Amino acid sequence: SALGVEGEDWVLAELALPATVAPGAVLDVVLVGEGGESTLVVTTNDADEPVARVPIVGTANVWPTARIVSPVEEEVIPAEGDLTFVAFVGDDDDALSDLTLEWVSSLTGPLGTSVPDEDGRATFVWPEAERVGGPQFVYLSVTDPCGGDARGLAWYCQEGPYVVRPIEEEAWRYEGPARVEDGVITLTDAAPDTVASAFDLSSLFDGDNVSITFDFQVDPGGGGEGLSVTLLDANRREGFVGGDGCGLGFGGGAACTSGPALPGWSLAVDTRADPGDCLDGPHLAFTVDGDVGAFGPCAPLPPVSDGAWHTLALRLVAGVLTVTLDGAEVLAEPVPTVVDFPGFVGFTASTGAGGGDAHRVRAVEIVDYTCE
Repeated sequence: SALGVEGEDWVLAELALPATVAPGAVLDVVLVGEGGESTLVVTTNDADEPVARVPIVGTANVWPTARIVSPVEEEVIPAEGDLTFVAFVGDDDDALSDLTLEWVSSLTGPLGTSVPDEDGRATFVWPEAERVGGPQFVYLSVTDPCGGDARGLAWYCQEGPYVVRPIEEEAWRYEGPARVEDGVITLTDAAPDTVASAFDLSSLFDGDNVSITFDFQVDPGGGGEGLSVTLLDANRREGFVGGDGCGLGFGGGAACTSGPALPGWSLAVDTRADPGDCLDGPHLAFTVDGDVGAFGPCAPLPPVSDGAWHTLALRLVAGVLTVTLDGAEVLAEPVPTVVDFPGFVGFTASTGAGGGDAHRVRAVEIVDYTCE
């Protein structure tokens, strides 16, 4: 007819009363607690023992522990060979054999399970063929029979190519009117005498071993100077935007631009003819340290100030630059002046005094090949 609890360590769940219990039957009574002692008081119509007192004693579950000891934090892993993870797990109130261990990769998802030995040591071998390159982490999830869990984490980097999509990470530095919205970076609007830049500051890339692919759009009108993809030397940079006009937001050292030049290298998509250009008409122009008086190599382009989206892909490795536009190769030449340096990938653009064109970039993908 009634149920109650004496003490504060346990709470009785709701139960409809009175309740009839037939001979040999069972009535489940649910109590919730965090340990400690209380007394369940049961009142019935039993003539011999109308009140029964049931002591309740509980101990709170002790959660397990997990620690990955190999690889160590920020270790660089070669791409070749199997990778063995080593961890130690523990639990003060459960047998190690009762724990459930699962290994999970941040890039590929669940990997497999392990069984700890009597010392709590657990290993997992990840085959070479199943791994991918780049910065990543693997965690070990350990769960005890009560549902308590722990997680060991190992952050490391595996050598080999890996793709970075920086627009999704939203860690950009903007100068001028540049901004991002719905996955599109607008560098300049249709306004004259504008210079702008946008650099991704979340990752560093190798100056002589990198691939970059992106879509760009230049509105028709003839008021734009052009845009660039620039790898800004992180060790020597002092700012994030270069000269206006023919400097295209990265250049300097010429009468047609104020500077300052950005250190590193730049590949310009030049859409407007200026004195000193390496080619007449729309063209690509590569330069080091923003020197707009020393472009090279250069290559002609079809008209790209047409309001359409165009895809440009460049690969710079071992002093050789290869560029495709909309899938067709337009440049493949050595650039021996490029040296290795850590750099930020970004885009710059400028408009002329007589008018402006909007310059936009989207779908940026960067392939890095090393962990350094």
